[in-house]
Amino acid sequence: MTRAKERLYFASGDDYGGARTKKLSRFLHELGYEKPEQSLAAEGSFLDQPSVRDHMLLSGVQLPVPKAFSFTQLVAYDHCPLQYKFAHILKIPTFGGPALSFGKTMHNTLQAFFEEVLEASDAGQQTLFEGEKKEKMPSEEHLLELYDRYWLDDWYQSKKQKDQYRAEGEESLRSSYKQLQTDPPTPIFLERGFTIKIDDIVVRGRVDRIDQVEDGVEIIDYKTGSPKTEKDLSSTDKMQLMLYQLAAKELFGLEPKRLTFHYLKDHSRVSFLATDDELDALKDKIRKQITAIRARQFDPSPGFMCRYCDFKDICPFRAT
Repeated sequence: MTRAKERLYFASGDDYGGARTKKLSRFLHELGYEKPEQSLAAEGSFLDQPSVRDHMLLSGVQLPVPKAFSFTQLVAYDHCPLQYKFAHILKIPTFGGPALSFGKTMHNTLQAFFEEVLEASDAGQQTLFEGEKKEKMPSEEHLLELYDRYWLDDWYQSKKQKDQYRAEGEESLRSSYKQLQTDPPTPIFLERGFTIKIDDIVVRGRVDRIDQVEDGVEIIDYKTGSPKTEKDLSSTDKMQLMLYQLAAKELFGLEPKRLTFHYLKDHSRVSFLATDDELDALKDKIRKQITAIRARQFDPSPGFMCRYCDFKDICPFRAT
């Protein structure tokens, strides 16, 4: 209760799945609240009442929309505008999961390792993996020490599951280290943040890694999920790296030659490069999305994605 900033809501239900009707909490009685004579349950679901549903979920309380946007927000709106509203307007908290914890662990470990690579290679002007610099390369044991240091224990459902993820991560890092020795990269930026403007729209993001290659750069994004092939990539998948390509060209003054998803599970890579026309189309899509968000167009779009939605248990529009 002490964390409330503007408002505090108390809620109580008659039915939480048990055999008996629930009583009002004694704490609410102490505050002077009494249970109404006629429960809303008698008239159907609270959210089934059009006036309540439309007010709360569609037009909604006129809370402000964000002043800046991220790729995560754009994807959420693309999947379902109502999902976007739940997450980024109403800011309803969600539970994490093992994939989230594991992904953060792997990203943080690789970031810390390559930061040491850059530091020891005179700010990235030379690769550590060649010639006289070779002895300065961080060891495999040190890489695994970083893995232990940045390991996150959150959200694993059992010790067995956690141990499986941990073993998978260690195996991935060991094979990564072998690849680094045989095919050394030349990283120039790590976790590079950016803020790009498209008209009056502010979009923020962060690139995992940018490597020097040939006569340009390669933009790399780590993925800890199931590997994909190029034909498996959706337009939404590509949108992320295309946004990074825009930032590299317009903000960093770099010339991207490849946009690459690096799948840490098996170290497969999928690369592509967007054309100028595709980048212009991306800008137009972002303009349309933000115009709709600012107009508070949050109509739901039920479909197969509902089963993976963080808000499926509270959304009355979910696909069954």
